[in-house]
Order: sequence, then structure tokens, then C-alpha cells
Amino acid sequence: MTTINKPLIVKDDLVVDNTPGRQFVVPWGGDGERPTSPLIGATRLNQDRGVLEIFNGSEWQSAAQAGDAVNASGAEEIALVQAIIFG
Repeated sequence: MTTINKPLIVKDDLVVDNTPGRQFVVPWGGDGERPTSPLIGATRLNQDRGVLEIFNGSEWQSAAQAGDAVNASGAEEIALVQAIIFG
């Protein structure tokens, strides 16, 4: 495993290991563990609130924004759909 301790910028295609049984894990943590200087579009699962959240440049918002919030179960369903689409 290689660890990259800076932003990874991909200008073409990003291929995540699509070997059967692999998974893409979204960063997670509570309110107090949010990054201090997040990039716009940063995405994480907020364990305190039970929602997938995205940084919009000024604040963290639920990925659902308007309507129902995405809870942990909903985030798992989204991840499953992405795994089916992207392999």
C-alpha cells in the first residue's frame, strides 16, 4: 500500500481497484474531526450526525441538502450503486 500525504490530482481517468470484493471507503468521523482547511467538494461520512456531508466552500452540508438527509444506511446504498457502476 502506498500512502500519499498531499492532494492527488488526476487529469484523466481515475481507476479504483475494481477487483471483486474491494471497496471504496469514504473518510469518516465526528464533527470535531472535520478537516480544518477542507477543499470544496470534500466528502465524508459524519458519524455524529449519521449523514454523508460535502464541504461547499464555506460550510459542511448534508449531501441531500434539500429533503431527507442521507443516513448511514443511505450512504451504504449509494456506495453499493457506485460499486455496481464503476466496478
